Amino acid sequence: MSLKVHNILTGELESSYATSVFAAPERHPLVSKEELLPYGHKERRYNSDGTFEPGLMVPVPIWYIEGADSKILIDTGLGDCQEIVQLQYKYGIEYVARKSKEQEIVAGLAAKGLKPEDIDTVVLTHLHFDHIGNTELFKNARFIQRASPGTVVYGDNDTMAALPDLGYRAAALVLARVVSTSIPGRFTCDAGLKAVSVDAGVPDCVVLGWEGLSPLRPSEEHLPVSIPPGGASPALGEILYLAPKHVCPTVNNFSQALIVKEGEIAGVETVSARGRESPLWAAQS
Repeated sequence: MSLKVHNILTGELESSYATSVFAAPERHPLVSKEELLPYGHKERRYNSDGTFEPGLMVPVPIWYIEGADSKILIDTGLGDCQEIVQLQYKYGIEYVARKSKEQEIVAGLAAKGLKPEDIDTVVLTHLHFDHIGNTELFKNARFIQRASPGTVVYGDNDTMAALPDLGYRAAALVLARVVSTSIPGRFTCDAGLKAVSVDAGVPDCVVLGWEGLSPLRPSEEHLPVSIPPGGASPALGEILYLAPKHVCPTVNNFSQALIVKEGEIAGVETVSARGRESPLWAAQS
């Protein structure tokens, strides 16, 4: 079977410095900003009259696979740009989203001789807004979605902060123990990078039930936590509950999860989403 993959642009999004380097400055503190920036990056420039020139505009593509048994679309791209801008503004984000008439998804499909109702299968790689716009157009399609085993199932602090109006609560916590109180103004617990990732930045978690504690940069096995002046702090050996900022890497690090109901352990469940990747040659054989 011969397959052909078509690229269809559905608009473009402004990319800030932070999103361009994906928190890399926190992972590489000795590397300069200039060394981290991708080729062609530019910051937003404000004019004296209050207008501005957008920063780096990143294309938002989708892909149509031709020649398969069914008509397959990978992602559905950027939806209503005005709606996106309004939603972002609600949460304090001011990035530009725009598209031309030629970049409307109906026009892009028409250029390939297609209409939305011709598509049999839509594969959503993930659920970011620039990948799932226009889904309502594909009324005849079967949708295949790769659900994140962490954020979508358990929720995390990033999700709570982005969607405060929905009333979600994170369902997964990391249990840690205070292992050192020898330095004034801070303590250390045994939940390092192997338990809570810093891919979403530092602090990488929230210590539940303690006001003002600020997790610092973890090592492989340990997490130092700063105590505010005059603030309360846990004692040596005390148990802490950490709510990850981004829970997906945490889910991938543990084979079992304790199910807790009303303060009691109700069961132990296998984390079936863990370790799903295999070498390409093994998958093909």
